[in-house]
Amino acid sequence: MSWDIQKLVMESEGVLDPAEKYILIYIAINVNENEGNVAWCTQGFLAEKTGYHESTVKRRCNSLNKKGILTWIKRKRDNGIFKRNHYTIHCNVLKEMIKNKGVSERTTPMVHTATKVGITESDNNLINNLTNKLNIINQKPSHKPKHNPEHNLNHNLNDPPIPIPNKLNKLSYTSLFLKFWESIPNKVSKGIAEKNYLKLEQEWINKPEELAKMYKSYYNSVEDKQFAKQPAFWLSAKKYLDEQPIKKKDNSPADPYKNRVNMFKEAIEAKNGTAFIRGYAQRYPSDIERAIGEGQFTKEEAKQYLDFRG
Repeated sequence: MSWDIQKLVMESEGVLDPAEKYILIYIAINVNENEGNVAWCTQGFLAEKTGYHESTVKRRCNSLNKKGILTWIKRKRDNGIFKRNHYTIHCNVLKEMIKNKGVSERTTPMVHTATKVGITESDNNLINNLTNKLNIINQKPSHKPKHNPEHNLNHNLNDPPIPIPNKLNKLSYTSLFLKFWESIPNKVSKGIAEKNYLKLEQEWINKPEELAKMYKSYYNSVEDKQFAKQPAFWLSAKKYLDEQPIKKKDNSPADPYKNRVNMFKEAIEAKNGTAFIRGYAQRYPSDIERAIGEGQFTKEEAKQYLDFRG
């Protein structure tokens, strides 16, 4: 993994389109700096990680290749099946493109300034003559307009600027989410976890290591791992804000019925009866009937989210 290359890609605004940047970031994640900025991965792997179609990944890689930023070597095994590609990111080319774009943007105001300075003396004389004629016309009496456009113009200019919301840039925080993801156990539902991570408060987005430590602590505290919340739902529920109670050692045997009912209740409250939950519920119909009798949930909810057939 190369953070330097990822940072360089982040600074390529206007040089690379969003898809090219996102793909290049995932290639940089797999870079082995000891091998000269070489990454081993397939286009199918890049498609899976970025969420783009494989044909889109192929087009963007070809575009990066034409710009001289990315090259790769294809290899085959003895049986004719392709191995993973060897991708090389040419940082010097990307740096030069970013530098040239910055120079171009700085020279644009200079061109406008030179154009203004280029007004000739005869142009100034013409402007002065027109100004004198307008002053003579303005001295004549005229009807006072009902509305004063100048007053409206000044009023609009003095109005406070309309605030523009500061939208979260997904690419800017991809590296922070990946730091969190690489440090936690129970890596499931990565796509949902990334979306929920980007919805966190700015303070927590910038603390991936601390969030990862808190999730690991939570996950290790759950005795039966099948009841542990996935990272995606742990983030959306803001479980990191919960107080961590002092855990007392309980030597009494665990109640399987209670654990199963809690799992069923969480699925019903989340309105998300997964295939696993439904299959698990069908193995214990007596538990569902008992829970309905106790008022834990209704029979209609059990039918809708647990496939209860009682």
